[in-house]
Amino acid sequence: MFIDAIGMFIFIFLLTLIAIPMSALIVTLRARIGGRYLNRYFIISRKKSGVYEIHHQPMLGFYYAGERKFHRLWKEAIWKFQVEYPDLTLIANTLTFVSRSRGAMPVETSRLMLMFSRYMGDFLIVLNLANYRRVEGKWRVLHLIQKVHRRIPVTYILVGEKP
Repeated sequence: MFIDAIGMFIFIFLLTLIAIPMSALIVTLRARIGGRYLNRYFIISRKKSGVYEIHHQPMLGFYYAGERKFHRLWKEAIWKFQVEYPDLTLIANTLTFVSRSRGAMPVETSRLMLMFSRYMGDFLIVLNLANYRRVEGKWRVLHLIQKVHRRIPVTYILVGEKP
């Protein structure tokens, strides 16, 4: 009985370790084939309104990016979008990015969708291996998760016309 439980735990653990990188790789390959790939951390999708939305999609699921590296790749993705689509609008719906200069607009969302968005934010925070360290005596991963759960979703216009 105990050995079966250990075997089941190992199976689920290995399945998770394989499933996350494989699913992330499939999404990234589809984006690359469809011309929506910006760099190894970001892809875009087209909304019904004609604007594009940037998504954080690490190529292999798990990733290691400190704040500087993440910010550099974020800026690189925005620059690449501007070069490839100079006349189009790029937005970001987010719980984590904060920019007073960009003029965030709160997103109207249902309670269920808000809960889903927060758990997806938690998932992306947990996948970043750089978050597993202590900063000023506090685990960074826990600090970021608490931050996500205190915020409401906002939309930033990164490139293009502001309404």
